[in-house]
Amino acid sequence: MIALPLPDTTRARVVYGLVGATTTILIAELLVRSGILDSDYVPPPSATLAELARLASNPLFWQSVGNTLLGAAAGLAIALLVALPLGYLIGTNSYIYHATRPIIEFLRPVPSVALVPVAVLMLGIGINSKIFLVAFACTWPLLVQTVYGLRAVDPTLLATAQSYRIPAATQIRSIILPAASPYLATGIRISATIAIVLAVTAELVIGSPGIGRDILLAQSNGAFVTLYALVFAAGFLALAVNLLIQRAERAVLRWHPSHRSTAS
Repeated sequence: MIALPLPDTTRARVVYGLVGATTTILIAELLVRSGILDSDYVPPPSATLAELARLASNPLFWQSVGNTLLGAAAGLAIALLVALPLGYLIGTNSYIYHATRPIIEFLRPVPSVALVPVAVLMLGIGINSKIFLVAFACTWPLLVQTVYGLRAVDPTLLATAQSYRIPAATQIRSIILPAASPYLATGIRISATIAIVLAVTAELVIGSPGIGRDILLAQSNGAFVTLYALVFAAGFLALAVNLLIQRAERAVLRWHPSHRSTAS
């Protein structure tokens, strides 16, 4: 069977995304209503969405959302402050790149959750531990993308600029940043989603305020519909952040070939 090409526009992506999401929800609803899935442990999506709408009218729910976003944003900001200058240093110096590559490849697969005991001992069970775990997880994709983006710059362009004695600041602004910016944008988009995931995970494990702690409380009380509604809320939150980052990326990189064809 030959796949037909689809129009690559924002409207088309939204329409097909909604169709896919609606179809998935309907299938899950049928599986629960038919008894294939136990409704005592897997409530129907209609009940979950109704519970989510009820939660959305509660100010305490939005306070939890704010706590999750605050921890995610603070951790991501710290990761940016660490990864971008460090990535520039590593990516523009071959000696430092080869010297640090084994260390980076060793540390970046380490799951942030494994550092929970260390974070709790050092920073307690408040928001500081959550920020630390988010920052640790977000640093690595940002660092790797920054390094790869800088090393992907055409050396001929740099050599030409140096031969004409173009100032370093101009080289960074006119050659390095335009070439590396798609990599940086990808790193930021990946890290933003990771920040939400790690913030919720830290709240689940540590018990710091946020959506994760509310999920834990709902599970303890046997409120499974509320539990699934909060899981949906975390998913919608990560999706919203990802869409905002994508929109900002398209606006900033509209000149790049990868974004010209997707404009609608």
